[in-house]
Amino acid sequence: VVYIAEGQTVYVMFFLASILTQSLVIGLIRSWKLKAASNLFLISVLTLLTLGILSGGGIHSISVIIYPIILIFASLLLERKPYILYVALCIASIAFIIYAENQKITQAYVPDAPELPLFLSVSLIVLGGAVIGRIITESLQNNIRKSWLYAQELSSQKAILDRVGQAVIGCLTDDTIIYYNQAAINL
Repeated sequence: VVYIAEGQTVYVMFFLASILTQSLVIGLIRSWKLKAASNLFLISVLTLLTLGILSGGGIHSISVIIYPIILIFASLLLERKPYILYVALCIASIAFIIYAENQKITQAYVPDAPELPLFLSVSLIVLGGAVIGRIITESLQNNIRKSWLYAQELSSQKAILDRVGQAVIGCLTDDTIIYYNQAAINL
């Protein structure tokens, strides 16, 4: 209401676009279209971030720190190939912001640095964070996958031992009982 009263409709449009996008994402999640919801969420966040940086502060804005945060979410939500495409979109967003600043398309602060060094430095920071985030994500996903497979293997071994007609008791070297089957319980 305050922004409308002040005639700053840009912020009102950002807010309305955010609400609309979030509603669509929630609808997609409820209908189990998770990939579409993830993609829509990430693209909308990147678009709103780009427009937000353009409208206030430019590439020197503290908002630039949101790029690595977005890439962490993208790493968790996307497979490797779409993730690489999304990193490229983030770098294209940075290039667009720097280009708009240097062409004075936006009211944002125009940096003293030439376009290419500024673009390279910001892009390398974002790219470094993207690579590190992806390595961590893939490592965590692999560990989760291994834990799930191990749990499945233990479950199937337990099922086999439960079918044995004889009492089976598993112990550690310090005589701590870690497993016993149904026949052992009956005995």
